[in-house]
Order: sequence, then C-alpha cells, then structure tokens
Amino acid sequence: MSCTVLCSSGLPVSFFVSKAYRDNRFYDVKIKYKGQNSMTNEEFKVLLEMKKYFELTQITLPAPGEKLEKPFKIRSESTKDIFFLDVDRNGRFSLTKKKLQERHGNSSTIMFRLEIDCRPHMFSDGHLSSRNHIHIFDENGTKTYDLAEEYGKLFPNTDDFVTLFYDFCHMCNIDTRNVTITRCDVNE
Repeated sequence: MSCTVLCSSGLPVSFFVSKAYRDNRFYDVKIKYKGQNSMTNEEFKVLLEMKKYFELTQITLPAPGEKLEKPFKIRSESTKDIFFLDVDRNGRFSLTKKKLQERHGNSSTIMFRLEIDCRPHMFSDGHLSSRNHIHIFDENGTKTYDLAEEYGKLFPNTDDFVTLFYDFCHMCNIDTRNVTITRCDVNE
C-alpha cells in the first residue's frame, strides 16, 4: 500500500507500507520510502530558499585525505526540517579532492553535491563532465553541470577549501555568521 503524509514543513513524503504474512500470521510493518524522486522541483525550491543554520556553534573541517565521520546537522529557521551537510576530502589518489553535499533529512533527498577534482560523469549526449562539477536535484533525475560554465561563478576559488565551504553554504542558504569554522590543515 502506498501512503503520503505531510512532513513538518508541510511537504508531502510518500512511502510504501507492507506487512509480511507467513505461517498464517502477520509480522511487523515495514516502511520503505520512495526514492529521491518523491520530491518535486517546487518543493526543492521551497527548501532551497529556506533560511538554515548550523546546529553547532563551532565546527572543524577535515584535512586533505579525511572525511567527516558524521555530517553537520543543519536546521531550518522557520520549520522543523533538518538538513545534513556531508564533507569529504578523502581522495585515493589525490589530496585535492573535495566533496560537499547537502541532504534534506526529512526525505533523504540529496539536494546538491559539489565535486572538485573528482571522477568525471557522462552526460546524456555522450561527453564527459570536467573533474569539477555540481549535481543538483531535479524531479526527473539529478542534473550535473560543469563548473567551467555558469555554476563556476558561484565557486571562484576551488583551491581554498574554507572559501569553497563558505561559498557552498551561501548557495544552500546556510547562515555561517554564528558559527566558528576551523580547519585541521592549517598549512593548506
């Protein structure tokens, strides 16, 4: 059976409910959320425009070659929506790899993923993206854009990780004024 409920922001979240019937009896109800495409572009836009802030007042960014064990928790200023900011600098062959990702915690939807010096992706027309690109949610499937194009203007300095982090937070509408941001790699 498929159900839809409203999450704390008023956005609908759809899921499947099933009961296991075996040996003439019902077992626990299992809930499986529909995939990332249960959000619409209009809902994505509402979440994007929502003002957000870090739950912590002091955060430390990982050094090159490291990845955060737990994402930063981000809260909405106006609703009970929760977001997560994943930070990954763990490159097997390159210490210049950087990956930042914003997820909507209430629906498990990846909203943005910025990748610097990461593996290129194949576009639908057959050509490859550059190693610097951004993935943006779309209800018809995530869209990938090269930073050499218009989205590159949002991230003018991809070499400095702290600047890149601030630029990503600004794009995601996450307030950084009341948080102290330090980094492990003071020699970068």
